[in-house]
Amino acid sequence: MLRLLKESLLLKKKHFAASIASVATCNQNFQKDVQAQTISLKKHLHDKIKTTGPISVADFMLQALTDPDEGYYMKRDMFGEDGDFVTSPELSQMFGELIAIWIVNEWLACGSPTEVQVVELGPGRGTLMEDVIRTFNSLGNTLKNISISIHLVEISLYLSNLQHKNLCQVNSDKMTSKVEPRLHYTLHGKSKYGQDMFWHDRIQDVPAKKFTFFIAHEFFDALPVHQFVKDNNIWKEVYVDVCTTSNFPNFRFVLLPHPTLACRTLIKPNEHRQKIEVSPRSGIIIEEIARRIAHNGGSALIADYGHFGSKEHTLRGFKSHKIVDVLTNVGEADVTADVDFKYLKEIAERCDVMTCGPITQQSFLKNMGIDTRIMMLLRNSDSEEMKRKLIGSYDMLVNPEKMGEKFKFFSMVNKDRLLNNEGKTAVTAFA
Repeated sequence: MLRLLKESLLLKKKHFAASIASVATCNQNFQKDVQAQTISLKKHLHDKIKTTGPISVADFMLQALTDPDEGYYMKRDMFGEDGDFVTSPELSQMFGELIAIWIVNEWLACGSPTEVQVVELGPGRGTLMEDVIRTFNSLGNTLKNISISIHLVEISLYLSNLQHKNLCQVNSDKMTSKVEPRLHYTLHGKSKYGQDMFWHDRIQDVPAKKFTFFIAHEFFDALPVHQFVKDNNIWKEVYVDVCTTSNFPNFRFVLLPHPTLACRTLIKPNEHRQKIEVSPRSGIIIEEIARRIAHNGGSALIADYGHFGSKEHTLRGFKSHKIVDVLTNVGEADVTADVDFKYLKEIAERCDVMTCGPITQQSFLKNMGIDTRIMMLLRNSDSEEMKRKLIGSYDMLVNPEKMGEKFKFFSMVNKDRLLNNEGKTAVTAFA
């Protein structure tokens, strides 16, 4: 019996050792798979360029961010301290609360229509919309006679699922066609406060012919840009090519010898800068929003870092809260460029809407009452640690040396909004 017990124990040890070896092999294979995935997009782009020739910066940016399998936005949660960057809604609830108050003020100024859509482009984790909906709920008496539906425009299924988890009721069905059979959406759910929520791949799929408020926070900076350089008084386009001196997939910027079609169609004749970036995709989306506002009523509020037709090349990568080379970290870093609000304003005004701004984030938040709001939160807090966090986030949001001057707010409104029985009125926070 003792001998049989020893043999049994020895056999178990052998099986255990074999299992450990198997697990180790699996881990090694997994690491190899991860490494292969990490370089697959880079290699794909390298092979494509090597075969067909250089591609525009806009095409490179689009692939790096939204490639279905390996694009940066398609497979990860990049927000917060553990991610690559922190956004204003992640810093403080006050940001989303004041956006909600802006929407309510504009709704009242527009005559309080009984059916409203709220659309957010690029909702991140859903933090901003969560604070907006919560604030709506706290204003129950004011909004008791309004039907609100929420529409989120999100290209990433990974982020859509994360938003659904954060925003919807626990037992909320993700996919159904029973609510509006003809509506094109990827996900559906009920918010924690009862509103119908829909997810769409593109803004064109959001229902038209309805009064709509559009929100876009740090959305337009991620849309692809074309880069141009004036060379001997001739505009030429910057492209991305492969490095011929390296066996490993690496890239470089090159200036094409002759003007491209983009040079002839995207650059204004009176452009005074020597280097510029233009985002035609941003123009298309702004035009879509503006036309809807002009025809169906509503407003748009756009917040992003940017300029008013003054900066030159601003393209950069972000990873782990640091600026990185966009050509090195393909698919593993955010790629972004400052928004040209002058370009957006000119396109919007061609669509028969009124525009306001851009104004600084500091001005917008202070005009919306952030100073009063933080005092209320501080008075209601018993935790010294919470008070420190509140003051720190407030400082980050409004300090000119931090986000206060860097970020800008821009609005589009229906022209009828600016006229009431007493004459012309200013748009909330932009007076």
